[in-house]
Amino acid sequence: MNSLNENQYELSAIDTNGETSESDDNSIQSPNLIGLQFGSIIALKKIRYVLLISVTLCLIILTIVIFVTLTHRQGNLVTTVTLTTSDTTSQTTNTSSMLITSVSTTVITAFMPMLNISVDAQWEQNGITIIEGRQKDNATYRVYQPRGLFIDDDQNILIADHRNHRIDEWKQGDKEVVVLFGGGKGTKLGQLHHPVDVLIDRALNTLIICDQSNRRVLRWFRRSPNKTAEILINNIRCAGLAIDHQRYLYISDNEHHQVKRYDTDGRNQTVVAGTGRQGNASDELNSPAYIFVDRQQNVFVSDTENNRVIQWNKGASVGKIVAGNGIVGRILKKLQQPAGIFVDSSNTVYVADCRNNRVMRWPQGATTGSVVVGNNGQGSGSNQLNCPKGLVFDRTGNLYVADSRNNRIQKYLFK
Repeated sequence: MNSLNENQYELSAIDTNGETSESDDNSIQSPNLIGLQFGSIIALKKIRYVLLISVTLCLIILTIVIFVTLTHRQGNLVTTVTLTTSDTTSQTTNTSSMLITSVSTTVITAFMPMLNISVDAQWEQNGITIIEGRQKDNATYRVYQPRGLFIDDDQNILIADHRNHRIDEWKQGDKEVVVLFGGGKGTKLGQLHHPVDVLIDRALNTLIICDQSNRRVLRWFRRSPNKTAEILINNIRCAGLAIDHQRYLYISDNEHHQVKRYDTDGRNQTVVAGTGRQGNASDELNSPAYIFVDRQQNVFVSDTENNRVIQWNKGASVGKIVAGNGIVGRILKKLQQPAGIFVDSSNTVYVADCRNNRVMRWPQGATTGSVVVGNNGQGSGSNQLNCPKGLVFDRTGNLYVADSRNNRIQKYLFK
């Protein structure tokens, strides 16, 4: 019986040569000890499985968190910018130099970045001409009565080159423009006739073009191998374009004295400003031109022939004056045929005051504006303008103005 028990619980062992040998009498273990060993092995395996599952779950959760964070940042990228008066410093003690406190930009849409500009910000009064004069053939101008401007993510300027019937691009540091689309007046889908505004829909990388004299709005895919556009909206005398963060497209119809909103495919028209009647009442417009849409989908309109800028809040049936007083004039309370507009995050309105040859600033609630640049009489001097039209700011606060009748683009450095 003892020999049976010994045989029953005799264990095999592996020697140092990897061969199996029988254990001697001293290696024989009791059943209780063997059970304890097997129990420990099973417990260790369970612990290993639990740890493996826990690590896997943690990795899954971490992946989800990273994905959500990146998606959120892609939808609403916020960049903080501190301007300085010296290239070697990272902070500034001059409060007038703190032009932009934040820049918020939606990467996947064409919505223009919202700048927070100090009401005390100043610009150099002598502009730098980045494009002017005749082209190399000496027959045409590099830009000929430029109108709307748009600045892209690389800080390059797109120009609605009105009398050259094309869309130009000026890259920072270049002395010439590159023709992106059009060139030569015509009605074909690769031609334009007096374009007045342009923007980029970043989601599709397309140009949206206000082709005024052809009475249409065009869309052209920038990566397209050909220069043929498609008609988004037909039979409309477009005078201005804007797009919001939800990619709704806004168009000023200055023939019917309204601002209309569309899906970005040109469908589902909705009137957001104006009654269709020409007039100067609070619910009327008179030849609306350039427009700006903020993040709350409030619409700002250059009500050109009423000599005012109107803010039309989302869903409102009437607008309110935010620049000018509706009476033509040169004093600081008045505008004369306002054109391009820009609105910062504090609702300060910047407007190209065309016939007064200046750019004006109207803080929220102000009844009197202040001169940003110009106002030195009509002329071609570096401190003069001649019917400015479009205007844009770059991310460092420099101002660009389409000096239309001087056939040039002016850059005003932030002080």
